[in-house]
Amino acid sequence: MSVRWEDGRVYEIDKVKEVKRAFAVKVGGTAVRYTIQVGSKLTFLFEDDGKWFVESRV
Repeated sequence: MSVRWEDGRVYEIDKVKEVKRAFAVKVGGTAVRYTIQVGSKLTFLFEDDGKWFVESRV
């Protein structure tokens, strides 16, 4: 499994740590939130009605 950024960069997902329904703070509403590990970093990957997204950092 991997995450592909808009600019074409691809990051391999090393591990899925947790899956639960959660609030997506930056976009609003709830979705299924996957806590994933990419290298040594943990981040969230969301799925809502077949659409996948990652909240961007500012």
